[in-house]
Amino acid sequence: RVVETLGRTAEVSVQSGLRHISAPRHLTLIEGPLDGDASRLGWYEIATLRMELNLPRVLDAAQVSLAPDAEPVQPLYARYWLHNR
Repeated sequence: RVVETLGRTAEVSVQSGLRHISAPRHLTLIEGPLDGDASRLGWYEIATLRMELNLPRVLDAAQVSLAPDAEPVQPLYARYWLHNR
């Protein structure tokens, strides 16, 4: 997200010291595509931008799950007010 705080139009520039950033696009609050120039902000505008970071491709990488999809034991919701005497 980028924010304009001085009450005037502004040019947006996002940089990374590690990789090249390209293809900025405006997004809606629910991260859907939005038409418009992603390099300009209006007065007091808060904008969500999507950009591409040129990461190196990993050859022959398998889709490995790093963590379980669900907890092994699901929590039970107790009526705490019965036990909070």
